[in-house]
Amino acid sequence: MKQPLTKMEIKKIDLSIIIVNYRCWEQLKSCLVSLEAISLDNINFEVIVVDNESRDGNLNAFSKRFCKYKFILNSGNNGFSQANNVGVSYSNGDFLLFLNPDTVMNENTLKTLINVAKDNSVYKLISCNKISKHGSYEKTNKPFPSLITLFGTTRAIHIK
Repeated sequence: MKQPLTKMEIKKIDLSIIIVNYRCWEQLKSCLVSLEAISLDNINFEVIVVDNESRDGNLNAFSKRFCKYKFILNSGNNGFSQANNVGVSYSNGDFLLFLNPDTVMNENTLKTLINVAKDNSVYKLISCNKISKHGSYEKTNKPFPSLITLFGTTRAIHIK
């Protein structure tokens, strides 16, 4: 009979990367391949993919292809926030990174994010610049929803 792992044998997880997916398999594949290529000496991370019940038969193939990651089938397409909460409930990391499936991550960015988080305990939320595939910075700040920006017509007029 196999003996349970001792505390010394259990790897401490520094970061849980949570990705919510709904029928974005090609983008998710690029994202997961980019994460597979990352090897950090002093940082252990786990990847948790929550599928919002895509119902297209790809979840099983992905869970076999990327077998070192956790794949969770959500109870429905219950929205981005709810799916992230499901992912958090399966996470073991000291820090959380909510990553969109169309993101390609690199080693330096991940390392910098973790080091900033570890070195600044007063920070509760950190982020990074979003760079397009052409190398240009993308705008990440958007107006906070209000009565003016909540509905289609007024939002279209208000957004610059």
